[in-house]
Amino acid sequence: MLYLSQQTGLLLGVVKALVIMTIATLLAFLLERWLLPSSGTVLLILAGVIVTALSVPNRIAYGAVVFGAMAFNFLFTEPRGSWHMQDVEEVSTMTVFFAIGIVVVYLITRERMQRFSLQDAELRSTILLSLSHDLRSPLTSIIGNLSTFQLYQHKIDKAQQDELIDAAMVESERLHTYLENLFQATRFEHGIVNLTTQPTLLVTLVQRVIERFADQNQINLITEDSAVNSTVEVQTSLFEQALYNLFDNALRYRKDNSRVLCRIGASASSVWLTITNEVASPLNETPTTWLKPFYSSRRGDQGHGGAGLGLSVAHSIILAHHGRLTLNTDQNTLQVRVDLP
Repeated sequence: MLYLSQQTGLLLGVVKALVIMTIATLLAFLLERWLLPSSGTVLLILAGVIVTALSVPNRIAYGAVVFGAMAFNFLFTEPRGSWHMQDVEEVSTMTVFFAIGIVVVYLITRERMQRFSLQDAELRSTILLSLSHDLRSPLTSIIGNLSTFQLYQHKIDKAQQDELIDAAMVESERLHTYLENLFQATRFEHGIVNLTTQPTLLVTLVQRVIERFADQNQINLITEDSAVNSTVEVQTSLFEQALYNLFDNALRYRKDNSRVLCRIGASASSVWLTITNEVASPLNETPTTWLKPFYSSRRGDQGHGGAGLGLSVAHSIILAHHGRLTLNTDQNTLQVRVDLP
């Protein structure tokens, strides 16, 4: 699938380059009829090369330089409509055009690679920071609980032993969820997704996800009559992860002593669910930024924001199922709505 994605991207790049260069050449041809000098013609075609280089991969952009040179030779030099060139000035003009085109494409490509390198470095830094925080916390808790259990199991009662084990299990689940999100984010980033779907009752799926939470009694589930028997075509395990991320986000950042409300409904063309929670602090950020990978409200080591993967991965999974995820907020409430065909 990754290979097909790359091939499709390459084909789209070629088509885009041909369209841009054809428009530039046609514009030069039309303006030449209004006595535009050959130097102006060449500059218009060169402008097409620059726009192409900014829009497509470098190897296609180099092809645009060749296309521009051939178009200039065939359409704008004597004798017209042939590949022969007789005028020394026109030969020099095309040579200079070709040299400048190659240099321009090289410089644009180099700048683009430097920008990508900087973005990669920033992403690596973000991932390392996220790993250091979001892996360290549950690992420290697991080690602390298990070492305490090992050292003092003969000195504490059964209830305290169970509490230590339960705490370690909760943190283990948190660690597993984080690593699974990291894995899925990488898959979606590189287009390595192959869904095997089956019809599933959405109500059953949601109930199964809710049962995974220790504080499931803090979630109110309301199912409208129209959605009781509604099915969706999903890959069950993957879609469960998306729902788990949405509920986990709602429970994690809800206001103390408040409950999360989940409502499921259906229309003629879709099935939908909403997850609504009161927030602990006023929302002043743009909701769309929360769907970006590794976006976090934490700044450096300050704050309590997570890795920024949960909503992003949920969004990618829902899109892969031809659904839509939207965020609706006011200062005190966050509502996540999922629509599925």
